[in-house]
Amino acid sequence: GRLFLEKRSLQKAVDAAALSAVNASGFCGPSGETTRDQLRHAALSGLVGNGFDPQDEGRQWEMSVGNASIGDGERRFDATGDIGDPATDSVMVRASRTVRSSLLAGGWVGSNRQQVRAVAAARNVTAASFAVGSELVRFRSGDSALLEGLLSGLLGSEVDLGAAGFDGVLDSEVTLGGLVEAAPLAGIDVGAGSVERLLAAEVTVSEFLTLLASAVEGEGFVDAGLTLDILADRAVEGEEVLRLGDLLASTTEPRWSREAKIDVAALVMSGLMRGNRDHAVEISWDDGLENVLGLESSGLVIDEEKGGLALELTVIEPPQVAVGPPGRDGDGDWRTVARTAQADLALRLPLRLDMPDGMPSLSLELVVDMELVRGEAHLARLSCPTWQDPLAYADIQVSPGVAWAGISVEAGLTDDMITLLETEVDIRNGPTDQAFAIPADGDGWKIRGDSAGTSVGEAVADELTLLSDPDLLESRLLAGSLGLPLDQSLSVVSGSLVEEAAPFLVELDDVLIDPLLGALGLQVARAEIPVSSLGIGDGRAELVY
Repeated sequence: GRLFLEKRSLQKAVDAAALSAVNASGFCGPSGETTRDQLRHAALSGLVGNGFDPQDEGRQWEMSVGNASIGDGERRFDATGDIGDPATDSVMVRASRTVRSSLLAGGWVGSNRQQVRAVAAARNVTAASFAVGSELVRFRSGDSALLEGLLSGLLGSEVDLGAAGFDGVLDSEVTLGGLVEAAPLAGIDVGAGSVERLLAAEVTVSEFLTLLASAVEGEGFVDAGLTLDILADRAVEGEEVLRLGDLLASTTEPRWSREAKIDVAALVMSGLMRGNRDHAVEISWDDGLENVLGLESSGLVIDEEKGGLALELTVIEPPQVAVGPPGRDGDGDWRTVARTAQADLALRLPLRLDMPDGMPSLSLELVVDMELVRGEAHLARLSCPTWQDPLAYADIQVSPGVAWAGISVEAGLTDDMITLLETEVDIRNGPTDQAFAIPADGDGWKIRGDSAGTSVGEAVADELTLLSDPDLLESRLLAGSLGLPLDQSLSVVSGSLVEEAAPFLVELDDVLIDPLLGALGLQVARAEIPVSSLGIGDGRAELVY
């Protein structure tokens, strides 16, 4: 019994040492800025504070860092040896001491000694959530037509939210735990509150939006709940059902992720796109589009006689919001991965420019066909707030996908249209590392790293700058027939294109293409991490064994 008590006392000391070392790393797992000496000091403090003094005779201890896992009834610890290794998430402490085998006379003489050993391993259980390239842009007052047209197309019925109707959703967050608690209110069976059951549940678009509405209202976001209820009522159900696990790229151990905050706007767009997978969605805007595109200040108008602005979206795979812990697992795979959408997007914009001196109106037509292949981002490392530093830090490795765009611009003063520009853009970019600092109030900023390459919109804009060259325009116009004398009419047409049409087409990157791709989560080539989508759960440590 005495030896059992000696063993229990030693086990208590090494448990405290392992937990102290993990907590000293910032509660989110060791990082490259945490030295092994700092962890050893924390572990030693835990040992000494629980009655184990390494200076006493017959006492030994050691600490190692590595990757701990629990699965199929097996507890494993694989040493990495490097604090900065992405797979490092745990600390193991071993200790031993020599005690007398017996308190009777025989135990006080000779070599009658017994060695007692204990081992403990602790790991972080902190999770983060983030989205890659799936931030809904904040629309200025009066610009809500763009968002309403997008939501109407994805829902299958008209949506009228007003200028600020979606702001509450943009500001709202939920947790996996909150979604589990809200599931019964939305009529979704998750058993005894299981995250695994929630991720496996299959729901309609309307049920999905109702679930989000109940969850955000439970978190105190009342305005967001009202907006989501409106969207749920507008949803026209198709054949597709949503599996929440397809929208939330969660860790294989979901309980880790229960308290991580999830950006609701990114989740809404992922769900709506999943509900329209493999179906062409026609999205158009009516009232207010000229204001959205900034046409009121130019002589250009959208030619409604030719159908107006038309957008057709075909979703192959929706974007995913990642929820989980940082680093790699024991097999070297990233634990938490967010993915962009894979989709085809066709944009057609017919324009009309009134010409001077009684000339007929100049017609322009922009067509952009885009194919976007999935990119992904990996949560490499987290460092949570401590009493010494109130900021949390997240390092995310971004691997952009491939984007291809076919672009054409035609012009004409009669029914005969001349091709001014016809080109293809193929965008391939390598991975980049991005780092974020997140204060206690949740607003984050990027502290190093650039966006991963060129966006599709920027690539389109670069090609459209060719239209700013008057010599190019004149050569293209001379190559065709406008049905007019090619004297002063040529310079008038060319000048009008350069002064009015070309600058507007170039600016489409900022006013339409990139905001639209950003709202859809289709900025594959850029693959930025919206800081508003980055949320970190409460840090704590747990014993693996």
